[in-house]
Amino acid sequence: SGPARSVGAVVCGYSGIRTFEPQPLRNLLSAVGGTSVVLGLVAMATNVDSLYAAMKAMVCIVGNNIRALKEMERTGGFQLLGMLIRSKSHLVNSNILHLTFTLVGTVDSEHE
Repeated sequence: SGPARSVGAVVCGYSGIRTFEPQPLRNLLSAVGGTSVVLGLVAMATNVDSLYAAMKAMVCIVGNNIRALKEMERTGGFQLLGMLIRSKSHLVNSNILHLTFTLVGTVDSEHE
């Protein structure tokens, strides 16, 4: 029950018929929990590949979505990400470090 909620679509409720229209992930992130979902992926990473995938998602989302960037700043998401990366330092390789520097560059360029 409750209101109709879609992921990746526009929901039109008329006689039980719903129409779905695909949308880019960066536009839908707020419908499924915002950047905390991607931070959760980083937290759940148990190997290099999953940490790389989570960091790549974070870089793509924060780098292309000003709303996600503002949410990360407002909620202390970057500090949390730093703590998560520190706790997973045994998984960090040059590719993940490159993504981290890319993310820092994205954040710095927004403040200039």
